[in-house]
Amino acid sequence: MPIHHVPARKDRRTTFAVGRLCAIGSLATIVAGLLAPGVAGAGETRSVLVTFDTTDHVRQALERVSAFRNGHGIGGRTVAIASSDRNFATLAATPGVLAVEPDLTYRAADLPNDPCISSPGACNGLTSTYVNQIDLDAAWSNSKGSGVTIAVLDGGVDPGNPDVASKLVAGEIDYVGDGPSTHGTSVAAIAGAATNNGVGIAGTGWNAGLRSYKVLDQSGAGLLSDVISALHAAADSGANVINMAFAGAASVALDEAVGYARNKGAVIVAAAGNDGATTPVYPAASPGVIAVGSTTTNDTIAPFSNTGSWVDLYAPGVSVPAPNSSGVIAPFTGTSASTPIVSGVVALMRARSPGLTNDQVADLLTSTAVEIGAGTLRVDAGRAVSTWSPYGGLANGLRIAGGNVDGDADQEVVTGAGAGGGPHVIVADRTGPILGSFYAYDPGFRGGVDVATGDLDGDGRDEIVTGAGPGGGPHVRGFNASGTPLAGFFAYDPGFTGGVNVAAGDVDGDGRDEIVTGAGAGGGPSVTVRRADGTLLASFFAYDPGFTGGVDVSTGDLDGDGRDEIVTGAGAGGGPHVRAFSMYGTPYAGFFAYDPGFAGGVRVGTVDLEGDGRDEILTGPGPGGGPHVTARGADGTMLRSFYAVAPGFTGGIDVGGFSGSLLVGTLKDVDTARIVPTN
Repeated sequence: MPIHHVPARKDRRTTFAVGRLCAIGSLATIVAGLLAPGVAGAGETRSVLVTFDTTDHVRQALERVSAFRNGHGIGGRTVAIASSDRNFATLAATPGVLAVEPDLTYRAADLPNDPCISSPGACNGLTSTYVNQIDLDAAWSNSKGSGVTIAVLDGGVDPGNPDVASKLVAGEIDYVGDGPSTHGTSVAAIAGAATNNGVGIAGTGWNAGLRSYKVLDQSGAGLLSDVISALHAAADSGANVINMAFAGAASVALDEAVGYARNKGAVIVAAAGNDGATTPVYPAASPGVIAVGSTTTNDTIAPFSNTGSWVDLYAPGVSVPAPNSSGVIAPFTGTSASTPIVSGVVALMRARSPGLTNDQVADLLTSTAVEIGAGTLRVDAGRAVSTWSPYGGLANGLRIAGGNVDGDADQEVVTGAGAGGGPHVIVADRTGPILGSFYAYDPGFRGGVDVATGDLDGDGRDEIVTGAGPGGGPHVRGFNASGTPLAGFFAYDPGFTGGVNVAAGDVDGDGRDEIVTGAGAGGGPSVTVRRADGTLLASFFAYDPGFTGGVDVSTGDLDGDGRDEIVTGAGAGGGPHVRAFSMYGTPYAGFFAYDPGFAGGVRVGTVDLEGDGRDEILTGPGPGGGPHVTARGADGTMLRSFYAVAPGFTGGIDVGGFSGSLLVGTLKDVDTARIVPTN
């Protein structure tokens, strides 16, 4: 890709060194600060950034105010001018001015004195230990970052490095003009180097494209005005992720540019800096930016990393393999190494779930992270990428199931919107793309929809089974993957409005799956077994007939005889009682999945966790319990347990599974779905 050079400005020689950070105060304070001893002498010309309250005031100032005649917009509501102190009063008095600031110098956030950077020959045997540390393999199994672009605002990339240059989706924009730096090349490579090509390192973002904006010179210094211009350019280009691995002082103009990029849809990730201090640095501490600190290979905070409540997340940052400007793979240490790891993970997340907002990405990153100390979160790529929001943050939760509904070689994830949302069913590839969606009932229905999958006609392809949620009749329907209706019936009295839970499995051994239903809350614990056309084959009560909390249902071959058993979970009001039956209601097994005193109900599913031809029973607590998922043998023996989402969540968890994976989804408050490998 060609490099596009931005013409050098006459005032480039005038910069302001960054000292200890200070907050931007009133306009009078800013102007006084510009005149303070040690900053510039009286009458000296320097580069100044002026931020206005509206773009109209920017235009008016450039056209009508003499002090701005030599100025130029650098993006949004900020103007850069060469000014002497004689004009400060004019600047301050100009209508609409929010802030006047020096054009600060920002500096790269790596550790340039690391001996492995200057002497790469001393670092033989370098390995990408962070791949295992943050579970990148699991993340890559769910997303390759395709269709997402990471904008790297840094020191430029080496055009002779094919592992990096080949990933550029457009020519580099160069604001400096002194050639690429090791810092910029290393950062870009960690974020998005060509992967699975047998060359160099594996970029965290795998297939994600790169855009390079050179805002730092070879010494690692750059002007705030160039950073602001690059932020606007990157946002306007449609970049999904913006990576900034440098640090400096606070700036109103910088925050304006960050806000502009976020409003354009970019997730912004920035280095927390390497001072070993707690004082915020910018842009990491700017509103809406994901601030990244560094950890060691032992999951402790690196001694050089800045810390504090303003740091959102940590990632490995010690001896991370990366190419330098000579193409040699060498250790790269500092928060500049940690930041592109997180940016790459964000790219995988955005490819997996393109509907995620900036805030949802940040929330998922932190809610799925590993706590390595009190309040210290280390990114977990596997969990972050395998977790997504099918309905874009719907606060009503979802139901989840898995099956091969399109007849290909892989399994799909099927979700149904929870109560409060429309009866919206989504079919998604396990790696992220939505394959189809449809409304199972009238779009105006707001009771939610339960979902299951099963091969109802014996053709080797699963159909989708839906059950109407509370407020509608107990209407069960079958669909193909594209939403074409295939069958339907009322499982109970049409006047019953408690909803109906559904499952599908071959419970009679005839090679076709039957539909199993459980009555929703308000009805007795009635379970029915029917053919796809509604023909009743069997029915029984899973619990005491007087219990009216409803019953969840699933199916699975618990004993390996080729015929599925029916698994039930008591609804709200009863203990978390799980039972298994033959199709005719003969009890097979039973246990309490959680404390018997818990009355929030229990959701059930099945999956062959151990690959032995026998399904295990999955459980998730109903609303009111923590997000504790268990996998057990039919006799209740615990085989595995984990938290589906952050431990403090109490909205309830739905469970399901398919070959090689567990599926979990939040029942209320938020629509979070997650794929969890069985190994």
